[in-house]
Amino acid sequence: MKVTSLSELKKKAQGQIEELPGWDNEPFTVRLKRPSLLGLASKGKIPNSMLGSAQKVFSRGVSSDVDIKEVYSIARIIAEESLAEPTVEQIEEAGLELTDEQLMAIISYTQAGSKGLERFRPKQADSEGTESKQSVQGKAE
Repeated sequence: MKVTSLSELKKKAQGQIEELPGWDNEPFTVRLKRPSLLGLASKGKIPNSMLGSAQKVFSRGVSSDVDIKEVYSIARIIAEESLAEPTVEQIEEAGLELTDEQLMAIISYTQAGSKGLERFRPKQADSEGTESKQSVQGKAE
């Protein structure tokens, strides 16, 4: 086993390129980072009054027992800390606002990485006739 090199760490620190739901049918490709709840709290980015709600959002996503205003505030903080390219500010300067679906996708990413975004991606339709080919092959064997 070898020690992780500084160049590998620097590459990881840049974030990962991912697709979020777009404002239309086109995906929105961004560079995302995964911030730490403890890090955000220790830097004062998440106010003490919202730490309980933030912990719930980080641990199990958005639920009905968290005030919707706090959910938005927390989602906004997470988006600002997670979006490396483009930044939230750059998106807003372009005249756009992150959608609820985009905010929820970013929260999911912070919890589970790329796997957390799977439910936000459109499912690909099965190829036509694949099922019948498989069953025919299965009977022949």
